Amino acid sequence: MQDESILTHDELQFIRELQNAPRPADPPTTALLVDGGERTKELLARLAVHEHLTIEAQIDNQRVSFPVHLVEDEFHALHVQLGLPTIVEQAAANRPWRLPFPEPLALLDADGKASGLWLHSLSQSGLLVEVRDRPIPKRFTLWMPVPDAQPIELRGTLIRETEQHLIAYRLSQHKVRQHERLRKFILDHHPQLNELTDGPL
Repeated sequence: MQDESILTHDELQFIRELQNAPRPADPPTTALLVDGGERTKELLARLAVHEHLTIEAQIDNQRVSFPVHLVEDEFHALHVQLGLPTIVEQAAANRPWRLPFPEPLALLDADGKASGLWLHSLSQSGLLVEVRDRPIPKRFTLWMPVPDAQPIELRGTLIRETEQHLIAYRLSQHKVRQHERLRKFILDHHPQLNELTDGPL
């Protein structure tokens, strides 16, 4: 009777060896684990429901605060998830850290044209602009161009004029997605945080 086997004896032996070979160890994963026992987990869970939890770090004269969220997985285990941090400069009066621009950046109107407002520095709650060739607006909705991405919408309300003849505006609350994009843009350009993380957050 003719042997109808597709694989040769050597090929079968090779496959058996592969099946019986020890499996390589799983590659190490980067994870943030919190181990404090059952009472600590219960306390964290109760606090997360009723309070605003943060993890804070001090970098020179800046306080970096990460919002903490507890996330339950499919096995009902709790995991700590960190949100984008807030950076505050600590001085006589604390204020959000400002990202300075080496060259003023033209803010754009709804048609994508330069608006006459030029951005000098930006924080998560406000901005300093130079107003050129137009009256100083009490409020504005303009867009900040971002390389290789959609512009970020900014809504400002006039606060005051500075000694350097720049105009300070408070950023109004706007769409959550735009606010998160703004925070990420500022954090991606924070030099000390990028040194700690070897790149944008």
